[in-house]
Amino acid sequence: MGTYNTLQRRELVEFLVNHSNNQYTVEEIAKELEAHSGQEKKIGKSTVYRLMGKLLEEGVVRRTVKGNSRHFVYQYAGGVTCAHHLHMKCRECGRILHMNDEESRNLMVMLQESSSFNLDIRETLLLGQCDRCSELL
Repeated sequence: MGTYNTLQRRELVEFLVNHSNNQYTVEEIAKELEAHSGQEKKIGKSTVYRLMGKLLEEGVVRRTVKGNSRHFVYQYAGGVTCAHHLHMKCRECGRILHMNDEESRNLMVMLQESSSFNLDIRETLLLGQCDRCSELL
């Protein structure tokens, strides 16, 4: 079955692409879309939930747990380009950094060789502190 490219889906994907370095809960996305939507029919939270589930299945977005909570945050996965490298998240400012493809591959090979463990690149998020935040300390 094909994918329907509805106005709501296009608007949601456009928002995620334009904010690809940030992560949002479904509630935050719905609030942002409602505030900036120029269309007569607003995108409701239930529509965002439904579309995010489909976008997650298709690999368009990635989902991670927000801190130590039970809430998920979503981020545009960059299509094919983000599928081949690891992502790093600053615990201070929340900024997402994209590791170089070759560096990601080298790290995964080193991990596999040293511990016989294969890392799932789609589900892995490295946590730490970005250069901007470490300069502030």
